[in-house]
Amino acid sequence: PQTIYEGGYFTATMKFPNDYPFNPPTFAFSDELFHPNVYPSDHRICISIPHPPSDDPMSGEKAEERWNPTQLVES
Repeated sequence: PQTIYEGGYFTATMKFPNDYPFNPPTFAFSDELFHPNVYPSDHRICISIPHPPSDDPMSGEKAEERWNPTQLVES
């Protein structure tokens, strides 16, 4: 489908915590980007995989959808 993002190149920053791989890296776009899975305040992605491991029934996410140390950056 044709979108305003088609063919675009987007820069981002990935930061790894000192306790990686036990906690996930953060990923944020460098520029403002309107997308339902990007927080407008700081441009971080809003998907389950980079969320820290926990079992929070209020999050709406299953524990297996969140980060775990067996995952790689390529996940």
